[in-house]
Amino acid sequence: GADGRYSKVRQLAGIDAGRSDVFHQDVMWFKLPAHGDVPRSVRVFRERGNSPVMAYATVLDSIQFGWTLPHGGYRDIASAGIGQIKARLKAAIPPYAELIEQEITSMRDLTLLDVFSACAPEWVRDGLVLIGDSAHTHSPIGAQGINVAIQDAVALHPVLVGALRANDTSATALRRFEVARRPDIDRIRKIQVMQSKAMLSSGRVVTAVRPVAAKVIVRSPVFRAVQNTLAFGNKAITIATELFTAAHGSERR
Repeated sequence: GADGRYSKVRQLAGIDAGRSDVFHQDVMWFKLPAHGDVPRSVRVFRERGNSPVMAYATVLDSIQFGWTLPHGGYRDIASAGIGQIKARLKAAIPPYAELIEQEITSMRDLTLLDVFSACAPEWVRDGLVLIGDSAHTHSPIGAQGINVAIQDAVALHPVLVGALRANDTSATALRRFEVARRPDIDRIRKIQVMQSKAMLSSGRVVTAVRPVAAKVIVRSPVFRAVQNTLAFGNKAITIATELFTAAHGSERR
């Protein structure tokens, strides 16, 4: 089962998603053309009275924006109408006000993401494995969903091949994958909660302290360790897969 956060495979198996509403924001996504002005890193715009807006480069010379809204507050925002939404966005990110006026013409240009964390209580059953968002759903902070899904597939590969060769796809045989991956997933989920609080929380004190704290943290060994975890995941998975491929790559069926 690799069919996303609302996995039909998981539902048909009767496995609960394990949803946890640990984040206080939902995110309204939209894109604008970059016109050569592509930010090299994630920027967070903050305007008094508006929720933070994240901006970062994406494909095809576009900039992806994520407007953070109070969790579950979309209905109130939508009821104000597209004109009011555009006014708030232009106030929040003035450098892009003209593009907002030109490019956002209806609610169809905006996409709401219900932000939550989830981890299914079981990922394997006889003949069944859940990976990626089907097994564990992440916040968009740090864009970790695709990373951990790919790492899941890499980690599952030797387990699944071994199970098929032994003609044993029982939950017992497949559980090696789950046992190996759960600690990594738990670590990423905890990091994302910390990132959300650090980047998106509001208040006079935290707003004043955040820039100073950020300058200190980015120079610390802890930051580099977290950055490596987010960028590369569990390196042992890559090493184990390379060894497996080297040992079995010459075999032909």
